[in-house]
Amino acid sequence: ISDDGVIDVEAAIAMLPEDVRPKVEPTVRKCGTQISWLAWKSTQKYYVQTVTDSTNHQIWNYPFPAITICGVNQISKSKLYDMINKIKRPEEWSTELSQQDFRYLVQLLPGSSDIAPQQNLTRFQDLLDRNNIAAEDLFQKVAPNCKEILQKCKWKGEEKSPLAKRLPKKPRRVAGCGFKAGLEVLIDNKLEDYYAASAFSYGYRILIHHPYDFADWSVRTMMLGLKRMMFLGVVPKLTECSSNVASLDAKDRNCSLFSEREMNSFHYYTHHNCLTECRSKIVMRLCGCIPFYHYNKNGN
Repeated sequence: ISDDGVIDVEAAIAMLPEDVRPKVEPTVRKCGTQISWLAWKSTQKYYVQTVTDSTNHQIWNYPFPAITICGVNQISKSKLYDMINKIKRPEEWSTELSQQDFRYLVQLLPGSSDIAPQQNLTRFQDLLDRNNIAAEDLFQKVAPNCKEILQKCKWKGEEKSPLAKRLPKKPRRVAGCGFKAGLEVLIDNKLEDYYAASAFSYGYRILIHHPYDFADWSVRTMMLGLKRMMFLGVVPKLTECSSNVASLDAKDRNCSLFSEREMNSFHYYTHHNCLTECRSKIVMRLCGCIPFYHYNKNGN
């Protein structure tokens, strides 16, 4: 029986000794025919079967996961004060009132449970219209700076620039295990710059996900506290399909391959990205707009 499950009766007969071959050959052919019939009946009921190929799968076959670092602090206090001094606001509006209104920017992010009064949101929108600036553009101007947050970055033991100008389109590969064969980052929390946090805590959320998946709160998340050195390990699980499975119709194998689905917002199809795009379309249909963090550089 080959790796693809093909039964070669002639090869089995050729391996028999010549003195017993005439007696055993009919039995071998009958058994081969019976096994082939049972295998055919089984494939008619279950087109696709999942099997464990090997536990010694080379580590370089696994793409390195994406590491997304999300700060708990959403608004920089120093940038906020500079922005308040630059914007145009009515004379009756105090600085404290403008600072309070700027906290409503956090509600644009997912996971925000605070519900502001409608009149306060309308007042804040009037302030944005007066200065001819969109909420998402203002958010990016008062958000903490990544250059100041990431102090050091190492990849496989070599020090790299924390903010590379050219990011690789394909995920990196590693040839070993351990913290020296992965990613190391040194993060500055800047406690004095906290103004509006997404949680009642200090630190950062570390999201570990597939390199081609959209980073949202449904992926694996860990909280990184203050003055801590944390080692995060990942046990990968890789699911592959053979050429025989790929040749089946999509409805028979009950899954889609990368090359079979085209998406509007992503270059690569994954189940997670498909759900993200579906949510975005539902929000567009119900509200007539989508969250600003679902836009890409092409404006889609």
